[in-house]
Amino acid sequence: MKWKVYIINLTTATIRRKFIKKQLKKIKYNNYEIVDAVNAFEIGEEWLQDQLDHTELVKPMTGSLIACTLSHKLALEKFVADDTLDYIVILEDDALLPDDFVQIVESAIRYIGKDDIVMLAGMLMEPFDYFPVKTIGKHTTLIKPVDPYARPFTTAAYLMPKEVAIKHLKVIYPVTDAPDSWEYYKRKGSIDNIYLTYPFAVDPEVFQSSRDHKSLKNTIANWIIYYQVPFLYSFFKKRRRVTELERLQNVHIVTPIAETRSV
Repeated sequence: MKWKVYIINLTTATIRRKFIKKQLKKIKYNNYEIVDAVNAFEIGEEWLQDQLDHTELVKPMTGSLIACTLSHKLALEKFVADDTLDYIVILEDDALLPDDFVQIVESAIRYIGKDDIVMLAGMLMEPFDYFPVKTIGKHTTLIKPVDPYARPFTTAAYLMPKEVAIKHLKVIYPVTDAPDSWEYYKRKGSIDNIYLTYPFAVDPEVFQSSRDHKSLKNTIANWIIYYQVPFLYSFFKKRRRVTELERLQNVHIVTPIAETRSV
């Protein structure tokens, strides 16, 4: 059961890189690698649009979204090429990690099958029923959808076995949909079960987008968030709490969490 964290980060997003390294240091986890994300501004829209399979395209995609897909593809390729690893955890560079992050990941690994994935972060745009299957952390439960085609989104944090990664690389390129369209990729055959953590084990910090090219406003805001500047940071923190509640409201637990047992 060997696993490693791969972090998606633009080389220009230095504040966010410092932040995710600080998060990993806090939980004393050092088996990670930063993957230099594909920079949409440097490569250009024309080349990025050429990475699409227009005959199978689900919806129009911006260059930034295509670049995000290609960045996750890079991380998966690095993972698949490493014969010493069995599982990958992909994090985007704004991930807030709980103290028991390692316990959550390793408990989830012991439970899931070789064709399953775990969304360590998540977002549901519509309500779906989930039932709890196992307690995997101090305050975290692994949950499974009643409807196997529930549609969770986000690529902020997820756990994937080697077998899934190999299949997934075949369906995410050429690009036909967003990288977080997990239900779509399940239908394409790369995934069997899509588990969620509840509450979401990983929350994104409220950094401003690093996709905006040389945005002074975003840079200033991100320094405020990184250094938790009094009063100003509390504004962002309140907004983050609203976002967290919005992301959880569509997750409906259909049996009591108390029925699960600890690992």
